[in-house]
Amino acid sequence: MKKRIIIYALSWYGRAIYRKLKKQNKEFDILCFVDADQSKDGTKFDGVRIRSLECLRSINYDEIYVGGRINKEIIDNLTINFGISEQKIVTYSKNDIKLSKQELLKKHKFITKILKNINLASKERDFLYWLDFSSLLAIKRNDLFSEYSDTDIGVICNNHMEKIFIFLSEAKERLSIKVDISYFSEKSNMVNSGEISKIIIFNDVNIEDEEPICIDISRKILFKNKFYQAYENGKYFVSDKFFFDGQDLVNIFNIEVPIPLSVNQYLSSIYGDNWETPDLNWQAKNYSNLG
Repeated sequence: MKKRIIIYALSWYGRAIYRKLKKQNKEFDILCFVDADQSKDGTKFDGVRIRSLECLRSINYDEIYVGGRINKEIIDNLTINFGISEQKIVTYSKNDIKLSKQELLKKHKFITKILKNINLASKERDFLYWLDFSSLLAIKRNDLFSEYSDTDIGVICNNHMEKIFIFLSEAKERLSIKVDISYFSEKSNMVNSGEISKIIIFNDVNIEDEEPICIDISRKILFKNKFYQAYENGKYFVSDKFFFDGQDLVNIFNIEVPIPLSVNQYLSSIYGDNWETPDLNWQAKNYSNLG
């Protein structure tokens, strides 16, 4: 008899677990995803229903699979609030769902192709950008860009965000990419309504079978000698201005990329002093510059 499985959250990790199980469909019966986002309730992913967490109280299943940097609050919620036995919770680390070297290299080559085009356009169209967050970790740890869930870019000027968006809109068919854009919806003491907050680049793949590459271009806002970058729930990443008072250039993977000044210090301000060593249990609450 097949094992009856629920996957927790239709996230990057949830989709990766699904694809892994899908290849072993003789062993598993994937009943549904459960997600805290009520707007997903009743929708489907690759024909598999997405349900609210409340269904855990009534559905009959053998195990629930939770992926990613396992958050203690998630496990506590399942065990305490829903009465789920820890023996029924199966956790997947990033290494458990890591792509093959060949698949990672294919995605990495696509990412570097996009970065090379952005780099060329920055000179032709006069805009500045910096690789940021996980992109810097990839560079400093000598990892492939594709070993991280996204490739981060920071931009400190709305005019430059507009130039990047125009370039990507003109080049998207040539580069085989999709481009999403979001804006600040309200004026504040830091930003005007209608300014660009984020641009996200994807490649055109079937997400049910393959996770698209994701290049995340985020606006940093200068306010009182600090740069602020919107996160979630009204929180911001906060960085000292001097990291972006210029650019250092690093040649890696046959591409010259711009990075913040004093990059080691910058990474310490984000991830803590031990940023050079990957932490499989690292989670969002561990950001040092989130306020």
